[in-house]
Amino acid sequence: MDRNTIIFNDLNQKYTYIQSLHPHHAFFGIFVRGSQNYGLDIYNDTYQSDIDVVAFIIPTLHDLIYQTTYNKEILYEDSHIELKDIRELINLLYNLNSHRIVHCNEKH
Repeated sequence: MDRNTIIFNDLNQKYTYIQSLHPHHAFFGIFVRGSQNYGLDIYNDTYQSDIDVVAFIIPTLHDLIYQTTYNKEILYEDSHIELKDIRELINLLYNLNSHRIVHCNEKH
């Protein structure tokens, strides 16, 4: 399998997993973070880079009423899923966190 297929298959698995954890929520997107964005990932017979992602969750009406927010990290098959509330995106971009700006230009 080529690199892009490996990454997209992994993204789909993680998206399915977080949807199973939060079945009543919609997601703005799920984005790769880390070595894949810089071409530093490795995929061969003896080693495969982990694929860490950040997913932005859209709050339900219940979340808005009860001011529930999401900001947690989930360990999934030796990689990390960072679950962020979409309401935090404005603050993340305002604070110019370079790790978040990478998501605007990434291929995956």
